[in-house]
Amino acid sequence: MFLQKAISICAIGLLIILIVQCNKNPPSHPIEPAIEFKSASAEKVNEYDTVRFALTFTDGDADLGASSGSQAKYQSQPCDLYSDTSYFKDDFWSLILLDHRDSCLEAKSLPFVTPQGKYPAISGEIEFTTSALACKVRNCSPAPGCPDDTLVYTVFIKDRAGHLSNGVVTPPIIINCN
Repeated sequence: MFLQKAISICAIGLLIILIVQCNKNPPSHPIEPAIEFKSASAEKVNEYDTVRFALTFTDGDADLGASSGSQAKYQSQPCDLYSDTSYFKDDFWSLILLDHRDSCLEAKSLPFVTPQGKYPAISGEIEFTTSALACKVRNCSPAPGCPDDTLVYTVFIKDRAGHLSNGVVTPPIIINCN
């Protein structure tokens, strides 16, 4: 009888511990996505090379990425002033790069994110590769004697509700223009 009571008390104690552990506060992130710079694959590249960047992110309502089957309303054409501003209105484009050399934008689409578990808040890592990097040094086509070009991006992500993240500035990427 004593052993049965001891087992019952232990079982109830374990159950209480499990309930307390399961009811911990859910992760709390604002509904606006937030990003931090993590890494770049290179610091110096040749013209027309690409660079792979990694960011960490959080999003309180897990509405990142293009919806399944969605299509771009505007095609991604870097430095086309009409489509540059349209990227912010188009749900398909969810990663936006601002080139500090000329303020042109490049847009990319993130895959649809499905929240896992009971709470919608998510966090993780985003990796993306730039388009081919071109030199934009004035009056100098790629040739011997052209100076190197320095590329810096400000990167934003945008969720399906239109919330824009903070911007993160990448470290400078030196482009060999010779």
